[in-house]
Amino acid sequence: MMAERWRDIDDEIESAKRHFNAAIRILDRAPADLATTEGYDAAMAFQHAMLAGYTSFENAVKRILVFIGEELPIGPDWHATFLRRISKPLPNRRPGLIGPQLFKAALDLMRFRHVAMHNYDGFEFDRAALTIRSAKTFVSLIDAELATFRAAIDPD
Repeated sequence: MMAERWRDIDDEIESAKRHFNAAIRILDRAPADLATTEGYDAAMAFQHAMLAGYTSFENAVKRILVFIGEELPIGPDWHATFLRRISKPLPNRRPGLIGPQLFKAALDLMRFRHVAMHNYDGFEFDRAALTIRSAKTFVSLIDAELATFRAAIDPD
C-alpha cells in the first residue's frame, strides 16, 4: 500500500514539474505586447500553468502529511503556514520536507498563485522573472529533497 501512496505523490510532483516547465516555455515565447490576442493568450496560459504547478506541489505534500498522520494547517493563512511547517523538522517525528532554498522558491510560487487567482488584468510579464527563477529552482531541487525525506521516513 505504501508503494501506491508514493506513486500518487510522485505523479503529483511530475505534474508540478510539467506545469512549471510549460510556464517557463510560455514565458520564453511570449510576445512583448500583451495587448494583442497572442499576448493575452500567453499571459493566461502562463498564469494557469504556474497555478497548476503550485497546486500539484501542494497536493503532493498534503498527501504526504495525511500519509504520515500529520494534521493539515487551517485558517486564512494556511498556505503560508503549510510551507513553513514542511520546511522544519518535527523532533522525533520527521525531518523537514524541503530545505531553505526550496522553501524560498515555494514561497514565491505560492505568492504567484495568489496573483494568478486574483489579478488577471494586472499581470506584467516583465515582473515574472523572479517567479520563473523560483520555478526553475523547484524543478531542479524537488526530486532530490523528496527522495531524502522519503528515505528518512520510509527506508524500505
